[in-house]
Amino acid sequence: MKKILLISLCIFLGTCSYARASVSINEIAWMGTSISSTNEWIELFNDSAESVDLSGWKIITVDGGLTINLSGSISAQGFYLIERTDDDTLPTITADLVAPFGSGLSNSGEDIVLKDSTGNTVDTLSFSSGWPGGDNTTKETMQKSNGNWITASSTPKAQNSGVNQSQITNMSGGGGGTPTTTRTEKKDVVKKESVPTIKISITTPKRKVINHIKTPFTPEIIGLSGEKIYYGYFVWSMGDGNSYTDRQLKKIEHAYDSVGVYAVTLSYFENSWTENPITEITIPIEVINPKVNIRILSDGSIELSNDGPEDISIANWKIINGKDIYTFPRGMTVFSNKKVTISKNVLGFIADNKTIITYPNGENTSFISSLEQIKPEVVTVTKTIYIPKNNQEEILSETANFLEDSTKTLEEKNSNDVVDLTASAVNSEKNANTKYFVFAGMIIFGMSLFTYYIFYKRKKDNLKESFDEYTLLDE
Repeated sequence: MKKILLISLCIFLGTCSYARASVSINEIAWMGTSISSTNEWIELFNDSAESVDLSGWKIITVDGGLTINLSGSISAQGFYLIERTDDDTLPTITADLVAPFGSGLSNSGEDIVLKDSTGNTVDTLSFSSGWPGGDNTTKETMQKSNGNWITASSTPKAQNSGVNQSQITNMSGGGGGTPTTTRTEKKDVVKKESVPTIKISITTPKRKVINHIKTPFTPEIIGLSGEKIYYGYFVWSMGDGNSYTDRQLKKIEHAYDSVGVYAVTLSYFENSWTENPITEITIPIEVINPKVNIRILSDGSIELSNDGPEDISIANWKIINGKDIYTFPRGMTVFSNKKVTISKNVLGFIADNKTIITYPNGENTSFISSLEQIKPEVVTVTKTIYIPKNNQEEILSETANFLEDSTKTLEEKNSNDVVDLTASAVNSEKNANTKYFVFAGMIIFGMSLFTYYIFYKRKKDNLKESFDEYTLLDE
């Protein structure tokens, strides 16, 4: 008797385990419908011979943007249709569940997980890098067909396109029967009444934002009668420890200080002392560092290049050089993998190694590892030396050659757009050495002339004395 009970228990558990493992995600309209892009829906399929209770089951996205709590059951060889927000998503098909989809399914892909009531993973779709099926233009859906995902005309609560009948078997009685799939058509005279719901949404320009940059969050709440709700008690939790409260629903702006993925939650309460919200929504926001490189060009202008995959708004960023400040205007953007140059004429000053760039809140941009500085300006010092007139032409010619070489050196330096501090140091030292040699040569030459002059004068004086003596003796 005990053996029989044990065998029966094993058979029962095995049947339940098989039934649960047989429920899978079968079709997704991530692009919505031709009526609205928000008319998204998901279809499950149970390929077992037993119905499965879906109470406590969940469909979630890994990024936290979507959580759907399932209810009811899915029949053997049957479909389970989940429509977003209301039952008018598919006007002619009755939904098994109407639920909010949070921030909705991203058109660029999602990682979706189906979990049972015990938290075990039943099915997983890892498509965050892109959907393998579906078309946003034609509104064809992503469907599972013979083990692969395809793009085809939607088939809600019906067999997918291209599926072989032999692969859908009725597991009851050993199989081989005709699949017991059904498609429930809506009729005008018995149209199912939609359950009134309060719709809440948050709109942001992008789900990836730059740290230290204010990002706008625009909320909208639609009441049971379709009216927009503006007043109540609204609580924003930004996921980084910051929160905002207001009695009027309006757009907010928030800047994050560190990279990461943050859960932004908007809760709508009837009043400030109510414990539980009427409704709420949570969306994920990924905060990243900007990949900006900054160079100071040789003429004092500034070049900014964006090496990241996202366009970066630098509106209200500041370039500061001592008391000189330049603020980037509203709408100033550096496109992905592009660069812009801000000339010294626009800046109103010449940037140098003391120049800094700050975020709108005044904090220095920490992503700048170093600034390329301008080469030290080459200064020519001219010293006038008075020399005998008969040597002036030769000396002037030698000085002119030196100045010509210096000018040439300066022209070669100015031809470089980006500063090369090492080259500047070497050239400056070389020019300094050349000046020392020329100056020393001129001093030596002057001393030689002076010595020659003294020697010549003494010789002339001696000759004059000898001549005077000769004259006296003659007399």
